[in-house]
Amino acid sequence: MSYNYDQCVQSIQEHRRRAYANASDTTTADAAVVAITTSTPDLEALQQSMDEFAALSKHCPMTPLLWMQYAHDTEVLMEGLMMLESPSAEGGSEQQQLQQRLQQMQAKKIALESSTGILELALAEFPGCALFHLYYLESLADYVYQCEGLRQLNGECGAVGMEVDDRQATLDRLSAAFEIAWQSVGRGTHVNEGMIVSEIYRLHGSFLLFRLSSVVAELKTGAADVGMKSESEINTMLQQLSTLFQKWSKTPMGEGSNDEMMQDLEYLWDEACSLLLSLYDGEQEKLKRKQDLEAQKVTLWANIDGERKKTSSLMNILSSHENEVDVAMSNEGIALPKWSLFPHQPDVKMGDLNDSNIGRHAQSLKRISSKWNQILLGDEVRFLVGLGGSETSRAFLKSASILQAVLQCTYQDKAKKGNVVDSGHSPLEDHVATYKYSLISSMYERALSECPTVESLWVSYMDFLRGEWIRLRNETRKPQTQQQQELHFQQQQEDLSSALQSTSHRAIRNCPYSSSLFEIRMTTLGLTSMSNLEPDDITAVTQEATELGFLDNNRGAMLHLRLVAILVVKRRLLGLVSLQTTATVNGPGKDYDAFEEMGSFNRKKSTNG
Repeated sequence: MSYNYDQCVQSIQEHRRRAYANASDTTTADAAVVAITTSTPDLEALQQSMDEFAALSKHCPMTPLLWMQYAHDTEVLMEGLMMLESPSAEGGSEQQQLQQRLQQMQAKKIALESSTGILELALAEFPGCALFHLYYLESLADYVYQCEGLRQLNGECGAVGMEVDDRQATLDRLSAAFEIAWQSVGRGTHVNEGMIVSEIYRLHGSFLLFRLSSVVAELKTGAADVGMKSESEINTMLQQLSTLFQKWSKTPMGEGSNDEMMQDLEYLWDEACSLLLSLYDGEQEKLKRKQDLEAQKVTLWANIDGERKKTSSLMNILSSHENEVDVAMSNEGIALPKWSLFPHQPDVKMGDLNDSNIGRHAQSLKRISSKWNQILLGDEVRFLVGLGGSETSRAFLKSASILQAVLQCTYQDKAKKGNVVDSGHSPLEDHVATYKYSLISSMYERALSECPTVESLWVSYMDFLRGEWIRLRNETRKPQTQQQQELHFQQQQEDLSSALQSTSHRAIRNCPYSSSLFEIRMTTLGLTSMSNLEPDDITAVTQEATELGFLDNNRGAMLHLRLVAILVVKRRLLGLVSLQTTATVNGPGKDYDAFEEMGSFNRKKSTNG
């Protein structure tokens, strides 16, 4: 290898141990839970670890845990450096103390901007990691909290706070992050990581409550005209909360992960109703609104109960496959410590600052740092560090292959029966039919977060994506495909093209020694680039394989890659010729391997004369 990965990681960990040595306790009385105290970490050692992180990222991709540590250290370092420049207000006037609180929140906000930016880059590398999504969402929610605190404190100081547009953009950013998380980890591919998925649901519920409380507060203060808040918007936000509840009830999670689900739903609903009822002064209006809300709850809870029963049957099916993954991960020593992952936080304060004026729903968004210290500062963590091997990857591949088999049956069934609804399907068949190939992609992405260096996993994933891309291309080319269906298929095909190119690039970054993945990278470019393929793009792949140096001693592999490059370019040239020579006034031309119906013709009968 052209770099020593283990040595780089060991150097990072040594600097981090030194950085946090004086700022943390070693254990609590009952568990190895690192707890940050009020002491400041060694910023010089932390800067050295940051330099090592930067050097490592230039040579190779980092694992999910390294990304999380990188983001955490960036946040701590930036906040520490900014607070060093801030004069102490201890013993000062009330105004000076208020100014220092402002500086603290401003420092935290800026630090969180940097750390969340790093985490967004990391999620592009490992979108299937549930723990990653939770840490990012909690960090982004904390950013919202800091912004809200600054807005409130600026108001006390008479300064200008966040503009309405800036605040709305921040809220929209967190809303979008939740949607991405549900697409990645909320569809039943993380059954035995249900405790993490449940944490995401609780945080999402708290965020919706905060947004509702903000709308109610503006209506009460007469500032509703700023955002044109109305009764319809209140109902829309209540509908979002109801939708979240139903999504929660439909998500399969492992045993014990959702024991407190109904308690959480009751709390969130009661809080939302309390906020809405606070808008009414008249007893009659309040009573009528309360009765309407109770009726909504009865209907909603009945739907939730029905969905939970369906989900329970699906969970039993999925758990049998998930348990095999758990056993494999345990055998390789990389199992997630599910029930001790997040230590119990007794009577945790919402923060060191005076939060009494910020609002309790905003305070619920503040990240509790000590919750993550065991994961981010512990030395014995072995999960999410790229140690998944053949046994774990085989277990994941087995789960993915089962889902793929069900998906193929779904396609065949649809081809025979069209869009006729068949109620005789199993819960798993219905679930796969709902999410289709995105469900299987989520399973592969989860596997790659634990086994990023297993070549066979990347090859299998790429083969699956390519198969789906070709299927959609063929569906689009069928003469009987309606225009609306064609547009839908084309959009899906574009999404898959993006996923194929991204995945092939990540595969090479994680397995630069694999000639098979370089070959797949080139054929993928040829497949998805259509008529705009540049030969230089293919040349760049072979050049990358040469420059990385992992295949220098395998001349046969390098020769094969160059032959593949020639074939890919040749195919594209044939396609361009075919597109031009088959074009007509009625439509564009066809690729040389495109589906084309043969016209019927009658042979002239010969006569004996």
